Amino acid sequence: ELPHRIHEYRWWNLIDIAELYMKLKWPAEKDPDMILRFGNEVWKYHRVMNGKYVARALRVLAFLETSDRRTFRSLIRRIPHHIINLSPTLLAQTITAAAIVGHNPTKMYCRVRGSVLYQRLCRRLSRRVHEVGPHDLAQAVYSLMMVGSRQEYFFEQIVLCIMDDPLRFHLQQLAAFARAFKTLNFVPSVDILSLFADKTQLRGCSIDALATVAALGLGDLQNAALDILTSGVDDNIYTKPEGRYDDDDALATAAINECSCDDIMLILRGVRNNEEQ
Repeated sequence: ELPHRIHEYRWWNLIDIAELYMKLKWPAEKDPDMILRFGNEVWKYHRVMNGKYVARALRVLAFLETSDRRTFRSLIRRIPHHIINLSPTLLAQTITAAAIVGHNPTKMYCRVRGSVLYQRLCRRLSRRVHEVGPHDLAQAVYSLMMVGSRQEYFFEQIVLCIMDDPLRFHLQQLAAFARAFKTLNFVPSVDILSLFADKTQLRGCSIDALATVAALGLGDLQNAALDILTSGVDDNIYTKPEGRYDDDDALATAAINECSCDDIMLILRGVRNNEEQ
């Protein structure tokens, strides 16, 4: 009876139910009407939502891929007013959600440049980087790379966090950081791949991560990544959806022909630079 009763719930109950769908990774094709209803109902309540529920609404709608641009813009416009209520994890997930819905840092939204949202979220998150899980942190940085938002102070705090506890991060996540830093022209104080990478974790990396290690890694680490990409293996190598960072386990075959053109160019530039050195 939920589809027929969802309009009777208050907005906090609505977001809680939608988050359950998100955490269960409920496929949209299984219940498309219900997923669509979440987007419509959030629009009805977006003006009265307060506290962390504004950011939670943006997060759940972004990951369920429902609602429309009007709702997203309204939620994003209200997030800075409630940023003090957001936990470190929710701050990181809000960065990812804003990137997923296409919030462009170079455009103007209601007389405010889009980069302001990313700056405020990153500035507040920088104080509590150590409290965010590696996966959420890597997703946030990868999302900043996708929208082209360079947040130097935030990146510096991440590097310090890695230096404090390098074993906390998987090579997949280190590769996501390294690729984002390279793309956004940020030069970290240390080479995180060379100093903290564990070569034994290569077989648990996505093809994009392997391409990053092959391009930006050095010595044995680079050679091992190139060997996997060129020879192909059937172990725990997994791919990621287009435009998103993901570290869920899956089975796939790694081969150089599965790399994108950008990955191949990145590899070639990295190999050439290392040979010149």
